[in-house]
Amino acid sequence: MGLVNLALQAMTNILVIPGSLRARSSSNLILQAIISLQSKDLHIDVYDAIARLPHFNDPEKEPAEVTDFKNRIKL
Repeated sequence: MGLVNLALQAMTNILVIPGSLRARSSSNLILQAIISLQSKDLHIDVYDAIARLPHFNDPEKEPAEVTDFKNRIKL
């Protein structure tokens, strides 16, 4: 019974990537509404640095934004 209680109390982490770079876009407003309603056992991490990722540029050294993104999607 103790393991079941521990499993039910585990925190769920969700990384979300907004569908728009505009802060007041409808997708970002919906996302903010969802975050305001989240339960205490749910953590929503909004990745807001997507505009700084080097999509087509392959630099010699990995930018900090790429390292941060990789770290945030690992579980």
